[in-house]
Formats: sequence, C-alpha cells, structure tokens
Amino acid sequence: MHCLEGVTIHEHEGLTLCGPLHVGAGTVIQAAGGVSLGAGVVISFDCVLWSINHDYEGERLPYGLARVQAPIVIEDYVWLGRNVLVAPGSRIGEGAVVAMGSVVSGRVPALAVVAGNPARVVKFRSPWRYLALKRQGMSLWHGAEQCPACCNPNFYLTQIREPGEWGLWWQWLPRWLRFRLQQDIIARLLSK
Repeated sequence: MHCLEGVTIHEHEGLTLCGPLHVGAGTVIQAAGGVSLGAGVVISFDCVLWSINHDYEGERLPYGLARVQAPIVIEDYVWLGRNVLVAPGSRIGEGAVVAMGSVVSGRVPALAVVAGNPARVVKFRSPWRYLALKRQGMSLWHGAEQCPACCNPNFYLTQIREPGEWGLWWQWLPRWLRFRLQQDIIARLLSK
C-alpha cells in the first residue's frame, strides 16, 4: 500500500519503494540520483527529496551543465515532519524522526530525533520500546486496509506522552556522552 496522492515525482524510474508508506501532498521527489524509501515510512506534507545537484566546479558560472547525482536512502519506519528538505547523498537510519522544517544533509543515525538547519541530533528514541513494537508488528499499517495516515479520522486524536525509558540518570551525563552511549546501544540492539 503506497499512498502518494498529490506527490510530484521527477524521473520516477530512480524511485524504489520497499513496503507500505505514506507521502504527503505537496511533496516533491527528484529521483534521478536514486531515492529508496523503506517500509513504514511516513513523509508529511510539502517535503523535498532531491537526489541531484549542479556541479559548482563545472565549466560555467555559477555552475556547470552537468548534474551531480547522489542517492537518498530512507530506511524503515522513518518519519519526516512537514517541510523537511533531504539533500543528495543523505541516509536516514531506521526509526529516525526528522522534525518539521529540518534540512538533512548527510547521515542521520538510527532512532535519532533530529531538528534544525542543518539537522542535528536532539535526542534518541527508546530502542527497547521501538524493538518491542517492531517485533509485535505494530506499525501504522498493522491491520489497515487503507493508508492510516490519511484515511483514519482518529489518526491525530491520540494523546502523546514521553515514555522515559532512558531513565532520569541520562540527564546528568554530558550531551555528547549521552548521544554516543545511546548510539552504541541502539546499534547493538538493531543488529540482533
């Protein structure tokens, strides 16, 4: 089940869809350099995934006529908020969340929550909660006959709370150490 209504796709032969997903209206995907979207991906409204660029070291000013192509890979269960821009050559790891208005250029670690321009890691999702939900098959598409992101009237009515699985002691660690430890834990849990 692929929900792509109202989405503009340039050079669609470079687009690979790996499972059920939702891409919001107004989103533009330039797939000439290759764009791969994993299973369970949700891309909100008005995002841009652009896998090509101009050669600014080319034979003309301000740029040459040749296009530089670099694939974009968005792994399983990634959520892109509204108005996210994903630059050529970016890779967004499994289960990552990209906050609205962010600009991704490069690599986003698995289960990271990133925000800003350029997008920076602000926290990590709980790997224990994520893996438990994944093992149980509890994606948005679990039991769905239509796209759950656009065809479910109750989709936006759930109360959200911070689960806090990382525990209070994490807040006392320096941010750089907390992120490094969380990345190591996530990498080990996802590799099992």
